[in-house]
Amino acid sequence: LGTITAKLTTKGHNIDEWLAALNGHAAFDVENGAVNGINLTKAISEDYVKYITKITTEEKAKNQTVFQQFSGTATLANGVAHTEDLTLKSPQLSVLGKGDTNLVNKTLDMRLNVKVEGELAKQLKELRGINIPVTAQGQFVKPKIKTDLDKVIKDIAKAKVKAETQQAVQQQREELKKKAEQQLQNKLKGLFNR
Repeated sequence: LGTITAKLTTKGHNIDEWLAALNGHAAFDVENGAVNGINLTKAISEDYVKYITKITTEEKAKNQTVFQQFSGTATLANGVAHTEDLTLKSPQLSVLGKGDTNLVNKTLDMRLNVKVEGELAKQLKELRGINIPVTAQGQFVKPKIKTDLDKVIKDIAKAKVKAETQQAVQQQREELKKKAEQQLQNKLKGLFNR
């Protein structure tokens, strides 16, 4: 169920010419469906397995990303649709994206920011609430999906080290302050006890 609105122009004598000359603006908002050919949940889970061996992914998982809502707008120029506001929401993922879809060559070049949610977030605890950069490039029928999970995991580790270091420094400051106060009190007692 959904809506699609479009204001398009084209010219030509066949479908290839129509697609190559397609220009205008389109918007869509679709509920409860799936994007075939891309399984973002599987891609993120498989990359995460490199770091946490507790999780296994289903080999037989369908190559699709199921959604509750999928929406966006696009500007078309010469058969290439460009979007800056792609949104996909599912029980396991929240996705924001931008990029190009070439209707003539049947290719895409999308940059996505994916957040894990629901059951997936429970499994991938360290990734909860973190944007995971994902690229989807190539032919419509079999695009290449690449997560930048290496960078995300390194950033998480750096943040943990920084927080632990700050905590240790704060603890040392408090200990030095207490020690200095104790030494001052001892010196004052010695000064007045003479």
